[in-house]
Amino acid sequence: MMIKYLLTAMSIITVFVSVTPPLAQQASAQPDVTIRWPVASQKVQAEGEWITIDESSPESDRVIVPRLFHVIREVLVSNPAADTTWQSVEMTPEIENWTVPIPAELQSARQLRVRLRLDRPFNGFLTQPTLVPDPDGTVVLPANAAITSGEKLRFEPQAYKDTVGYWVEAGDTVAWKFSTIRAGDYDVHILQGCGSGSAGSRVVARVGDEQVDFAIEETGHFQRFVWRQVGVLKLPKKSQLTLSLHVQNKPHNAVGDVRQIRLVPHDIPKSNTPDSVRDIREVSPDLVVPALIGDTPRAGRRVRVRCPAVASDDIFFSLYLPVNWQPNQKFPVLVELPGNGGYRNAWGDTCSGDVADACMGYGIAGGQDAIWVVVPFLNANGTDVVRTWWGDPTKYSVDATLRFLNAALDEVIQKWGGDKERVVLAGFSRGSLACNYLGLHNDQIASRWQAFICYSHFDGVEQGWPYPQSDCASALKRLSRLGDRQEFVCMESGPAYERIREYLSEVEDPDRFSVRATGFRNHNDQWLLRPSATRRALRHWYQELP
Repeated sequence: MMIKYLLTAMSIITVFVSVTPPLAQQASAQPDVTIRWPVASQKVQAEGEWITIDESSPESDRVIVPRLFHVIREVLVSNPAADTTWQSVEMTPEIENWTVPIPAELQSARQLRVRLRLDRPFNGFLTQPTLVPDPDGTVVLPANAAITSGEKLRFEPQAYKDTVGYWVEAGDTVAWKFSTIRAGDYDVHILQGCGSGSAGSRVVARVGDEQVDFAIEETGHFQRFVWRQVGVLKLPKKSQLTLSLHVQNKPHNAVGDVRQIRLVPHDIPKSNTPDSVRDIREVSPDLVVPALIGDTPRAGRRVRVRCPAVASDDIFFSLYLPVNWQPNQKFPVLVELPGNGGYRNAWGDTCSGDVADACMGYGIAGGQDAIWVVVPFLNANGTDVVRTWWGDPTKYSVDATLRFLNAALDEVIQKWGGDKERVVLAGFSRGSLACNYLGLHNDQIASRWQAFICYSHFDGVEQGWPYPQSDCASALKRLSRLGDRQEFVCMESGPAYERIREYLSEVEDPDRFSVRATGFRNHNDQWLLRPSATRRALRHWYQELP
């Protein structure tokens, strides 16, 4: 689709926007054919999840871009005239604009190019959209669609924040526009964070004459978000309503952060309850995974890390340090193994097999309280990453992958505060099979794990995989190394889930296994970026591990 942007200088910027709207969390109408891009010196092009902004008159040390109704996963800067490489930078959000800092070596450039990686294809909106409900009637109000009023309160678009924040003035307010598809009572759920010693502010959520009064609770960190149900609103069926938050009392310096609000109708049809089979695109996410970047590890960032034990620059693992990470403190570690690449099914689910596209660990921990690591599978010589299975056909040796897995885990423990007593191995599809096939391959590697999380497939259930010793007898031998540790096993709803449940009901000590259907039809780890009954159960299981 081609969209034209009118500038204040009355010139026209043509922006090519490739938009494939998801079912959930979309504005009530597509953007106008022509809308104003408020910076006359900027030429803009949008393609997929990327917006490229060419600034012809940059200030010496910054580029100012308008606030967008998107989460920003990555910000890159370059000098197009000098064909310089892209440099990753951290933007500063103001209330109406965002400031992109320019590295010192680029500050003399006459033209600069900024690339913003968004959470989804550019929606074209530069004014607040009206949000439509998910198919079950749930109204989802994300921080990225909010408008703030006042002196300090603003939307912070970085993926690890993704929040309405800087709420230090009691007179500041925030509001969302939305529609409803049915009248009735709606439970009000809020995803909020609040730092230590800052709890207790009283806030009112107001829609017309209806309101809910609640207190902000402490979560240990302003970006440590926790879902809470705070009350009930009676809403009409209407094409446009406004929900606003107002502070009634602020006993400390700050109120808290708000990432999302959900208005859940009491009369959701039974076919759309969390225990039924849905498509993930019918449920709006509450998490945006930070992009994988080349940077120094720090809290809230996801970076590429290369092991000294491997010479190739193309072989790395991803490291995410949680928002509440502190040096000299120990944190649990979630190690994730990705699925097979080249996968696509009839529902539109895909898997690249790349470390960068994995998201299971981020969904399990919510980006907080645990270090998240994604480790690739290597070929037999350990010289390249393989996106299908491990090793080389037809032997499929795991030796090189196990060496790299051990080396990556050692680095996380020694350098970044990973707690060697609290390391959980997780995997999706290929990675789920590998949890036991690799994770319990021998006594040495088996000893490194506190527990296991297997999503979609389980070692020994299905016969005929191409790698050696994939049969049931060999799998049960590997499973004997589990001991009294626990495994959480989940599968998309359907016959495959029933086969796994039956298989695990007959193994020795079946109580070690928590077996759940995801409630979604999809073969897709992105179900973990959305609220569901099984995600709640998994998070509870993970938090209660001995």
